[in-house]
Amino acid sequence: MDFKKFYDLISDHEKLKYLDVLLQSNKKLQQDFKLKVSIDPKIQVEDNNYSLSFAQLVEYFKNSFEADFSDVNFTDFDWEDIYIPRDRYVEDWELVENYCCGLVSDLFISVKDLFIQKLVEARYRELLAASIALYDVCENLDIDDGDYCVADCIFDTFYSESNEVLKFISKKIENVSALNTEIVDSLLQFFTFIFSEYENKNFGEKELETLIYIIMLKIEDSSKIFNLFANNSFKFFPRISDFLINKHSNEDKWVDFAINHYKKDRTIAEKLLQKLNKTDSEKFISVAFSLIKNPFANKDNLIDLPIDEVYYTYEYINRFLLPMINYKEHKLLFVAVNLNLANSLNQIENYISVRDYLSLEQKQLFIKKIIYKELEIKVYIVENKLDEAKEILKRNSTLNNLKELIRPFTTIDPDFCFNYITSFIDEKIQTERGRDVYYQIACLLNFSRELKGFNAKTLQYSKKLYVSNTRLSALKDEFIKAKLINPLNNL
Repeated sequence: MDFKKFYDLISDHEKLKYLDVLLQSNKKLQQDFKLKVSIDPKIQVEDNNYSLSFAQLVEYFKNSFEADFSDVNFTDFDWEDIYIPRDRYVEDWELVENYCCGLVSDLFISVKDLFIQKLVEARYRELLAASIALYDVCENLDIDDGDYCVADCIFDTFYSESNEVLKFISKKIENVSALNTEIVDSLLQFFTFIFSEYENKNFGEKELETLIYIIMLKIEDSSKIFNLFANNSFKFFPRISDFLINKHSNEDKWVDFAINHYKKDRTIAEKLLQKLNKTDSEKFISVAFSLIKNPFANKDNLIDLPIDEVYYTYEYINRFLLPMINYKEHKLLFVAVNLNLANSLNQIENYISVRDYLSLEQKQLFIKKIIYKELEIKVYIVENKLDEAKEILKRNSTLNNLKELIRPFTTIDPDFCFNYITSFIDEKIQTERGRDVYYQIACLLNFSRELKGFNAKTLQYSKKLYVSNTRLSALKDEFIKAKLINPLNNL
């Protein structure tokens, strides 16, 4: 095979990989490459960009991103360009949503190229300006999504793709051994712009903060940046503020900072709790309570809901706190954390650990707030209120959830469980049809076989259903698959 045929068979990826190896190891080839290859003007800032202020540089990139993003039309498309799966039905809006999100992903190929170029050329001032511009443009998108109402998905894709670009650049910078001497000045311009431009509004871009934090770790002297943050009350970037205060100030200053900013950053919250638990029990309890739900409050909303509400609202902060506390020293907090964990994780063990400390009124308030019906049933059983527990079961049973709802009764009243399951199945066979229904019934019957002393009775009941519903071929098929019936014995 001649070279041309061989070359044409090689993928572009392999060609570029080979070229990259040659360029990295050959200085002469690098010079020749720079002379003969030009950079796409769409992603090149003029060489005299240092005559621009940082704000002008941000504006330049904003205009560039807005121009590129506005070129995409999410309303005028050809259905022939949309991928339609042949093996399943997909709603039109979902097809359009996938298509539009794909258009957004395609846009970010050139965005990523721009960031890579700035990183390779060590033009960190431009890289930082482009990062702010990208964040700002994606935050303020005006999307026309036509008749299919897919704007939310398009917006989320812009946001996730911009985050992916910043994550990619962050990983690359981690591998850079040394940054150029202009990086501190570039960061000072970056932070000065943020503190000025976002003075009266929130700036909460986590991936951008991660990128800056990685750069900060590579700087020997960050004292000027610390002074700038101090003069601006450490308003933004809690993780970087945390790093700067630890490096340039004392422990008391850090505690003052953390008290004012712990709700903005998970790491700071955890560090503060650990420190206060050793030094100031009263403040520890106060901070901890500000981060969790009060299981007895009239409203479920947190006071001053933190930015990272998923972390604080659900079980994570409660899990973090639990090993640090006990009933003797932290009575109310210990009770609240265990009840929150019981509710968010569907764990009766946490409820049992504090039930003796609860008044009847508190128990009733907690039951009203229970998320999972399984947990509500377990609580009533623990409180020896079987009638209430059975009532919850009857009001909420479905084919999908019956196994979990009835499971707490299996060790205390297997007769009730068997009778309830068989009565439930009798009703469903009369009112519902379909293979999925029969599959769920077969699963329930196998669950019934596990009840102590009811294996034979369940198989006998299964055979009765099999014989009396000869027209339901799908039911018979599911019973055979579930090994409830041996067809050779029922010919």
